[in-house]
Amino acid sequence: MSKNQIRSIKGTQDILPKESLKWRVLEKKIHDTMELFNYGEIRTPAFEKTELFDRGVGLQTDIVTKEMYSWIDQGGESLTLKPELTAPVSRAYVQHSLGVQKPLTKLYYIDALFRRERPQKGRQRQFHQFGIEAFGSNFAEQDAEIIALAWHLLAHFRLTNKIDLQVNSIGESECRAGYREALKQFLKPHFDELSEISKRRFKTN
Repeated sequence: MSKNQIRSIKGTQDILPKESLKWRVLEKKIHDTMELFNYGEIRTPAFEKTELFDRGVGLQTDIVTKEMYSWIDQGGESLTLKPELTAPVSRAYVQHSLGVQKPLTKLYYIDALFRRERPQKGRQRQFHQFGIEAFGSNFAEQDAEIIALAWHLLAHFRLTNKIDLQVNSIGESECRAGYREALKQFLKPHFDELSEISKRRFKTN
């Protein structure tokens, strides 16, 4: 092999024909299941305005502070390869007034995401993710449906015997405020032991 041969970037991978066949089986099952439960597929652009992730994900998260692929384009606008999908899907939901078309909007995606982190076993700089977003319901049953969908897919691929499903909740907004304050009181005596980023999050997030 020539020393000058261009190779794939560390933290990325080629999906060759033998592997892509397995991907197609997996993706077909996802598509069929989502259609059965009346979820529509959404595909968002590979990159978005950087401020979408600053606002949607949070300025103090690892994703925003050190993991995003961002650049300034020729027009002076800051753009970012999407590191997660909730923010882009929410942007599309608002931009295209999907909530006006349907009181309950149920969406799913299978997409490539990008994070500039040190590659390690099981983690890639370009990786693929399946996910679900539901807008318009205030009922816990919607959350339960999404959990059931995930379990249904895992069971189909015989993975449930390796997984322990635990359901937890910090309640409604009033409960979250109390939980947040209790957590801060718990952490205060240990504040000096926290990492620098955790100290910043203690105050801002």
